[in-house]
Amino acid sequence: MANMVLLFSSEGKYVLTKTEKQVAGGIASLLFIAAFTALVGDYIPTVTDDNQYLAALVFLTLVLPVSRFEYLHHVRRKKVVLIYSIALLAVGCINAIGLLTGIAGMDVLMIVYFVALALYTWCFAFL
Repeated sequence: MANMVLLFSSEGKYVLTKTEKQVAGGIASLLFIAAFTALVGDYIPTVTDDNQYLAALVFLTLVLPVSRFEYLHHVRRKKVVLIYSIALLAVGCINAIGLLTGIAGMDVLMIVYFVALALYTWCFAFL
């Protein structure tokens, strides 16, 4: 989050490396998408049962695996963390888009996503 503030600062962006800029841009994009989904989701005709808030929550939690990309050089098992992070991003995006488009069965995928996210935060904190 601090890098995101530095990225939008006039002089702070020169302090960040290329990877830090990319991660900060990804986090800023996800936060914007989450806020936009929560605010404008009522006007999407395919959204039912306030699913826009669940989709916004999924977009908001996608910040966790994206923020991990910055510190991959400190991880012993880089390939495992990278593959799991990309898979988690894919499941999260499919889930959020499915919630917004009204596809049936997204409840099960959402449970899978949040269990995988909990495992991600607990397990990969020690890698």
